[in-house]
Amino acid sequence: MSTAGLLLAGLLLRQLLAAAILVAIFYTCQSNGGGYHASTHLNCFLVMLSGLLAGLALSFFPVPAPVLYGVGALSFAALYAVPLVLHPNKQYLEGDRPRLTRRSYLATTALLAACLLLIFVLRLPSAPFAAGVALSAVSRLAAMIMDGRRWAASRGIWPQQITTAQPVSTGCAFVVDHSISASEISFLPRSPKSSSDGFKSQTSKPGLPRSSSISALPERSKSAVGAV
Repeated sequence: MSTAGLLLAGLLLRQLLAAAILVAIFYTCQSNGGGYHASTHLNCFLVMLSGLLAGLALSFFPVPAPVLYGVGALSFAALYAVPLVLHPNKQYLEGDRPRLTRRSYLATTALLAACLLLIFVLRLPSAPFAAGVALSAVSRLAAMIMDGRRWAASRGIWPQQITTAQPVSTGCAFVVDHSISASEISFLPRSPKSSSDGFKSQTSKPGLPRSSSISALPERSKSAVGAV
């Protein structure tokens, strides 16, 4: 359905051949070397449709041929530099990466030969070829960046925002205000066992009664602290 929708868009723009070339190039690169995948089929179609429309727009502007050749050359260089990006749901193929990488190199080489043949021998317009390869390269690089972020996050290198907070129980107080920052909570003891000495050492000052140590809490924390 998505392929039919893309070709229909090309037909409506009277650019059916260009749309078919662009889609064929993109699907070849995507299926052999991987690339960006949206979270839903609808988002995937909308992203691909946007890329298709952007690529077909080149046919309506007088872009110099050397510029198109340069875009195509840089895009093929990117595809060779990043031959394979596995989808997160296909990490079980990691052990088969060498074979899949070789297959991606072969597919990219065959695609390059086909583009050269169709452009310089059959004299087809070069704009859809450059657009298709450029779109494939952008998709591959975007997938590589997202894969690197997932890898870094899994090892605690990439920062992750904490969206939920759990109540913190202490020996003398129960913090229920989720707006209290980590720096305000860090000085409170983490368990009732350490309340006898941890609370004194962190919140009490020598010479002050135990009750007066509550006043040393930040203003935001007072509203969240209740006596046990």
